[in-house]
Amino acid sequence: MMNNPLLPAHGKGVLVALRPVPGIRVEQALTLCRPNRTGDIMTIGGNRLVLFLSFCRINDLDTALNHIFPLPTGDIFSNRMVWFEDDQISAELVQMRLLAPEQWGMPLPLAQSSKPVINAEHDGRHWRRIPEPMRLLDDAVERSS
Repeated sequence: MMNNPLLPAHGKGVLVALRPVPGIRVEQALTLCRPNRTGDIMTIGGNRLVLFLSFCRINDLDTALNHIFPLPTGDIFSNRMVWFEDDQISAELVQMRLLAPEQWGMPLPLAQSSKPVINAEHDGRHWRRIPEPMRLLDDAVERSS
């Protein structure tokens, strides 16, 4: 796309690298990212969330980010770097490709849950919920009132 001569110069899109605030992992920030336009690409690397917003202008970047994330970007990210010229974007893509596989981030391990998600059992024909007793008040609270 960057080398396509039929597309306008410096109008192919914007590359944004967003660093999450302390306390939020980049994988968590990735789950908040909801791009809804065809051609928008996202990835993570170097503790940054990297977005390529195709055909987005630099003037519209804040509006686009507000549509992609359900929370204000200032609450999720502490730093952002923006590339909007074709040469800058191409140079950053080359830098990303040169990153050795040893430096790639390892994916998070899958969570192993021993407790079933629902409190139900299957008898061969039907699912039956198993009631769980709950007590709204402690005995001490009942006696004092």
